[in-house]
Amino acid sequence: MSDTPTPAPHSSNFRDRPRGLRVFRDYIETLLQPEFRPIFGSVLVVLTVGTLVFKQLEGWSLIDSLYFSVVTLATVGYGDLTPSTDTAKLFSIFYIFVGVGILGVFISTISHASMERTLERKEQFASRRAAREKKLEHEL
Repeated sequence: MSDTPTPAPHSSNFRDRPRGLRVFRDYIETLLQPEFRPIFGSVLVVLTVGTLVFKQLEGWSLIDSLYFSVVTLATVGYGDLTPSTDTAKLFSIFYIFVGVGILGVFISTISHASMERTLERKEQFASRRAAREKKLEHEL
């Protein structure tokens, strides 16, 4: 037998993992809802257009063009790839204004809906718990 104690199943490390997975599941379920398809489609269209335009204007590979599009719209801007032609620079200006707005709406909408799902689940849990406590009090 080992002298090393095993963590208790109720330690915070074990409880936190399912919560994190639930939040991720909420994001995925939210994305699959019909009312979010238009904004998700808009994001895909913006990324596809950016990828194809940068591939054409800069001669980058599809992966580099997609990478640049995502990094640009996420406002990260690593600087490892930069537009070199005037046309690509002008397109980038337009692309940033349109794309950042669309991506911002998408992230905000998904986050808000996911948070609502999480709060609903917590309210349901609290009401079930209260009902159980009331039942136990009544039995006593």
